[in-house]
Amino acid sequence: MLVVGLPSNVAVERLKGKGRPLLDELARAETLTYLRSVDYVVIFDHPTILSCLRALQPDVFFTVDESWNSGLKKSPEYKEVRSYGGEVVLAPRQSPYLSASLIINKAAGDLVKDIFRECLDTANKQGSLREK
Repeated sequence: MLVVGLPSNVAVERLKGKGRPLLDELARAETLTYLRSVDYVVIFDHPTILSCLRALQPDVFFTVDESWNSGLKKSPEYKEVRSYGGEVVLAPRQSPYLSASLIINKAAGDLVKDIFRECLDTANKQGSLREK
């Protein structure tokens, strides 16, 4: 059984600041349910997943290898899972270029490029950008 822990809107805002998350917790949770391998999604309100680990006691706790969890072996989460004989697996992010903020930034960037392209095309047609 695969249970995915997902930080709530409140937890993400506390961690990343006002205006975050970009996608609501229910939208993120529903998206995860479309993955065949995901059996359950648990939304947690705490700053870390520790309370979920204590309640669920998974055989395997999988997390991504990123700078924010570089001290994983010293963390309460690691110690909790190991205390009952669970395994902690640290692996690289499988889709490093896929996040809500990256998608929105790309879309916004493309829109800005399109707007400026229109302005530049118009200016070129009018001759206002020609060198003198």
